[in-house]
Amino acid sequence: MNDLSQLDKFKKYPSGHYQYNPQGQLMKFDKGSYPSVGDGTSGRTFSYDEFNRLKTVNQLNKKGIVTASYSITYSDGDRIEEVKAYNGKEELEYTVKYEYTYH
Repeated sequence: MNDLSQLDKFKKYPSGHYQYNPQGQLMKFDKGSYPSVGDGTSGRTFSYDEFNRLKTVNQLNKKGIVTASYSITYSDGDRIEEVKAYNGKEELEYTVKYEYTYH
């Protein structure tokens, strides 16, 4: 589900701490002492595969504990094949599979 209202809420709190790796990829976002967006999280961490594509996103609570994570699998090229969502106990919650139509 693509909930644009969440994006609007996030835009209200642009301040925070951003950490990038030497390749310029976002590795960690921490809201710091700024107000919560309302989802009880304090930040997110990101990892990338050997082709510099986003591989995982971890959502952290205010204590820095992973409360949810998302794993991205790619098919040919840079097309996303599926995204798996896990809860804080590393249990699979749901899988989203993508199909592409070639013309």
